[in-house]
Amino acid sequence: QNHMFHRASEEEALKVLDYSREKGLVQTVWFKKEIGKCYHMICNCDSCSCMGIKMWNLLEGTVPILAPSGYVAEVTDDCIGCQTCVDDHFCHFNALSMNEDGDRAVVNFDKCMGCGVCADRCPEGAIRLKREPSKGDPLDLDELLQQQADGKIGKSKSRPEG
Repeated sequence: QNHMFHRASEEEALKVLDYSREKGLVQTVWFKKEIGKCYHMICNCDSCSCMGIKMWNLLEGTVPILAPSGYVAEVTDDCIGCQTCVDDHFCHFNALSMNEDGDRAVVNFDKCMGCGVCADRCPEGAIRLKREPSKGDPLDLDELLQQQADGKIGKSKSRPEG
């Protein structure tokens, strides 16, 4: 067993997720084909240190390393053009830029993964997520756990049950 990783309690996992969102990190869920397409881990990533996000950006999404969340960011009329979302690199997928006039943020639909970091960090609250069916279905961990319990998807032999 790797001392760097352990099975987290629900309370501990929620604290880590809250802390990570406050820091502007992207939550990703990784699946492993080798263990029956079971989810393997939840990772809190940024585009500087995550090889998955780095490769996604480098290859411009042409290799299916990551899947979108089922949501897409949209900029509302509350945008004041402060450029904070662009200047502070809120988007780890390079989906945010300013319009030609430089007075409003715009989202590149194709690059947006719907992670929500921009919506969480916009100081004006001018970015929100909206459901986008063309970006897939949102991941439902409760449903995955139930499918795993029902034997519909594989179980990891490397993780203790419980």
